[in-house]
Amino acid sequence: MIVLQTIFSAIAIIVAWIIPEKIKWNQMYSNLISEYRSYDFAIAVQRIIEFFVFECESDVSKIPEKYRETFLKEIYGISNASIKSIDDIIKNYASDKCFQKDSDKTLHFQRRLLTQFYWDLDVCLKSIYVGKKRVLKDFTKGEANIIRILYFMNEAVDNDELLYKDLNCFEHVPSKSKGIKNSLCHLYKVLKKSNRFIEE
Repeated sequence: MIVLQTIFSAIAIIVAWIIPEKIKWNQMYSNLISEYRSYDFAIAVQRIIEFFVFECESDVSKIPEKYRETFLKEIYGISNASIKSIDDIIKNYASDKCFQKDSDKTLHFQRRLLTQFYWDLDVCLKSIYVGKKRVLKDFTKGEANIIRILYFMNEAVDNDELLYKDLNCFEHVPSKSKGIKNSLCHLYKVLKKSNRFIEE
C-alpha cells in the first residue's frame, strides 16, 4: 500500500511539473509565430534581403564593408570615408542630432530584431516540448538563407571596432560571447535541410 502511494505521489509530482512546462513552451512558441506574422518582422526581413541582394550584390564578402557604411550613414549621417577610429565618432558625431529618429527603420535595429527572433526559435527547436519536428513544420529553407545573411552581419559587427560598442554607442566593448552566432549556425544547419514550402 505504501509503495503504491509513493508511486502515485511521484507520478503526480512529475505530471504537476510537466504540464506547466509544456504550457510555457507552447506559449513561447505561439508568441514567436505571432511575431513572425507581424508587419515589423516582414519589413525587417525585406530590408535584410534588399541589403544583401542590392547593396552587397549577393556577395557575403561585401557584408562587413557595406554594413559599416549603412550603419554610419543611418545612425550618424556620415560617410564611411570620414571615420578612422572610434575617437572620431566621440569627438565629432556623438550627439542627439546624429541619431536616426526612426531607429526601428535602421538596418542595425532590424538585424538585431531578426537575430533575437531566430535565437529564440533555436531555443524552442532544442526544447523537448517544441522540438525540431514542429519547427520544421512551420519554417522553411528560406529562413536558413536569412539566417546565413544574419550570421555574417553579426560577424561583421563583432569584428569591427567602430560597430561593436556598448548600447550607448560611445565605447568599444570586446566580444565576450559567441552564443547567438552558435545558435544561428545550429538553426541554419537544421532549416537548410527543410523543404522549400511549409508542410501542411
